[in-house]
Amino acid sequence: MTYQTWAPAAACGLALFVTGCAHTAPATKSTAQERQDRAMKDPFGYKPDWSNSSISGGGTADLDKDGLHKDLDHVLNP
Repeated sequence: MTYQTWAPAAACGLALFVTGCAHTAPATKSTAQERQDRAMKDPFGYKPDWSNSSISGGGTADLDKDGLHKDLDHVLNP
């Protein structure tokens, strides 16, 4: 066997070995029941912030800068 025949195969094998060993396990493991319970409580992974959701007290000419910033942030940074 010459260098030209085994070198590409060795490089591919080394690349597969290195990428296969790169995965690390999560720090805490949860059971299947815990994952299912979390999925049932929040199926899409969306947890809205309802702490400042009052819409009363403002007119159509009043600008809620915090609300605008929050809305733009949600649109531009999904």
